[in-house]
Amino acid sequence: MDKKTEGAWLVHHANKLQTVTGAVEFQEIDFAGKCGTLLSALAADKQATLPRRRVEAIAKSAKLNIHTDLPAILDKLKDMRLIDKTAMGVEVLGLTTAAVLSHTSDVFKSTGPNAKEIAVLDLAEQTSRTPQVESDLTSWIADTHKLSKAEVANLLNVSGNIGFVDVQPVDTTTRVFFNGNLFRVDNAKKVEAILTSLSAMDRTAMQELEALLIKKGCVEEVEAKRMLGQKLFDKLQSIGVFDVSVVNNEKESTSYVTRPGAFGKFGNNLAEDALDLAKAFVSSLTYGMTKSVHGRGKIRLLNLLLDKLIRGETPRPSTAAGQDYKILELKGVVDVKSATNGMFTMKLLKREVGLHAKQILNFGDASEASLSMLPGASVTTYKGPEDNRTIKRKRQTEIDKTAAASLLNDIRTGGFL
Repeated sequence: MDKKTEGAWLVHHANKLQTVTGAVEFQEIDFAGKCGTLLSALAADKQATLPRRRVEAIAKSAKLNIHTDLPAILDKLKDMRLIDKTAMGVEVLGLTTAAVLSHTSDVFKSTGPNAKEIAVLDLAEQTSRTPQVESDLTSWIADTHKLSKAEVANLLNVSGNIGFVDVQPVDTTTRVFFNGNLFRVDNAKKVEAILTSLSAMDRTAMQELEALLIKKGCVEEVEAKRMLGQKLFDKLQSIGVFDVSVVNNEKESTSYVTRPGAFGKFGNNLAEDALDLAKAFVSSLTYGMTKSVHGRGKIRLLNLLLDKLIRGETPRPSTAAGQDYKILELKGVVDVKSATNGMFTMKLLKREVGLHAKQILNFGDASEASLSMLPGASVTTYKGPEDNRTIKRKRQTEIDKTAAASLLNDIRTGGFL
């Protein structure tokens, strides 16, 4: 596994650890992932100095304790020569997302992780390619990481409970392990395997939704449910056949459905947008295109706006700039400053995120022409596909779980091992 991919899994696993208590055996993963998340939010394309209050606000938005987590993380990043602490705040090197993920991997290695922590990262990568049967995984992990069968059994159970991977019984003696990145690799082949296992009616419904997503990029969740029916929708979402993202603002929450490859067409989806920066940027731009009015800064020529931001220029002041990009401010993607008459200016701090967003909007499945299907919401919080897929799996009934297990087995036996 390359360092960038390992860094992405560290961020993924650290996010999962924030939802549980008592997982003391994964402290190095937790710490490294938090370092990566904070470093990403602090770092821009160019070296910059951030005031202490801004650093603390960014840390709070990343769910870090500013009295315990923040000092330790800043000390580690300083030791790694990625930042320098000053009397006024923090000076940060200019870094790309790829560099941040690589440094996250370096932080992890510097903490002296044990074999179990390394194993759960390899487990996640292995199960993102194809569902794995427990007996095969047990032998592979035991041989690769020199763990006993009992240690591996406990590791698999804990990984499933925390959410590092998903575990699904196929029958009374067999469990299959997979994760939410499954349909981001060789998606077409795996979807084909799923189709062959469905009833004729369900197969037709899924094909129609797949075709619509390819054509339009995304659809609102209510439309997808209408096409599939609630039961089939829940079943397919739970194993990651498609993604559901939720965008929130002060007034509403809006859900939309995309194909897993829509945001990963130009590379490893997990590594390229491990922190959901491009997804959040696209959603924010969508509001400006579809719902904002001219007087507050409606986006009419998206490519011209993106090109200007990518060049490092500052578009003319608008009311929208101060309202529609709050989540991007907290993630260190843009810098918003007050102008005059209640208007604001915005500057792009992470050029690569702008480039990624432009690729998505112009050449990927989520094309500019289809943006009217995306949610019209001023983005204040963003819940990505993995969070929503996990929630859905927790709500499944026993009947739904059996159906999902059958689908996973179809993928596994469809020639992908």
